[in-house]
Amino acid sequence: MGSNFDRRITTQLKSWLTAVGIGFEDSTSGLVVTKKDGAKVPVVVAMKGMAASTGAITVHAKDLSSRNINKSLEAFRGLQLALGYDPPKVPVDRGPQPKRKADDFDLVVLRHKDFRRSPNPTNEQLQSFSVVIDKAVWRFVKKATQLCADHGYEIEDLRQYALGWTCNYLGLYRDDSVDRAKNEEYLFNYLSQRFREFREQLNKKARNVLPMLDDAYIAMHGRPYEYTNKAGWFAADEVDSDWEIPDMNETDEETVAQRERTKKESVALLNDKLAEMPHDQMVAVLTGAVENDRIHLDARRAASKKLQLHARKCVECSGVDLPRAPGDGSVPNNLPIVDENGTVYGSAKEAAKAHDVYPSNVRAVLSGKYKHTGGHRFSYVQPTAG
Repeated sequence: MGSNFDRRITTQLKSWLTAVGIGFEDSTSGLVVTKKDGAKVPVVVAMKGMAASTGAITVHAKDLSSRNINKSLEAFRGLQLALGYDPPKVPVDRGPQPKRKADDFDLVVLRHKDFRRSPNPTNEQLQSFSVVIDKAVWRFVKKATQLCADHGYEIEDLRQYALGWTCNYLGLYRDDSVDRAKNEEYLFNYLSQRFREFREQLNKKARNVLPMLDDAYIAMHGRPYEYTNKAGWFAADEVDSDWEIPDMNETDEETVAQRERTKKESVALLNDKLAEMPHDQMVAVLTGAVENDRIHLDARRAASKKLQLHARKCVECSGVDLPRAPGDGSVPNNLPIVDENGTVYGSAKEAAKAHDVYPSNVRAVLSGKYKHTGGHRFSYVQPTAG
């Protein structure tokens, strides 16, 4: 096949023929379509300046590719009539078009001009590309976690966008001249490009709809943001220009080791800084990190775990209802716990062994997820001043 434009128009024509139930075959000389009476006739997508083909039905590329979707549908209607299908069918109908340039966020993001030309693929077709779709979605979430949180997007929301873009790809851009693996690669690249555009659109939207940090904090917590070094709590989106996925099997072992050393050093430094603070200041810092919706969720959960661990060891905080970050169901390990009979155990593991239950169930009781396990209730031993 010729240029990318030639392939796109031919792919669109094939999608439309499939959508209305007209059979066709690819041949070395071009597209061969089945007429209403069963006869097979070549159909030529004529580019500008191309001479008419003898014995073939011609449809003009400029009509199929017209920005006016109604003109494109009219050209396809004429092809159906020439093939003997009367009345002709509409291959795709996405409802009325905007009379002016679309300003609806979802329409712009979905590339609605492409979406209006792309018939819905079958569930089986979409399912067959689910691995590629999920891979592209999770990669975007990893790259733009904070941005997604700011706008309230969850995995399933992003997957709906990806499914719409996959309709566009299958209806307009798939390449039937290459194998399945190559089309999966092309689809992943296509989705990555769309997600990059999506991130740019979200950044533009954020400048208009997201409040300033202090305004949001006062609205949510009734007090201003207290710390001067705000930049340290923000999760910056990574800047990525090529969206390449590194092969972890080829990652330099020295780089991995250095990353682990850096992580341990950072954790140790953080613990030292917290230990140097007066009690009330440390609790306030951790509480502020847990409640701050504008910092990375992983940082909030880490602060939440430290706060819960401190509360189990501190006389002042043991009876206080301290906040937890979303998703933090952790319970401190290796702290003494007591069962309903007053028997004390050194850890959840010891209690589970004594009562012949799973340690995970004991921890679930400690976190409040379960009321009991195996008829037994557990709680942490209350800390003492000593």
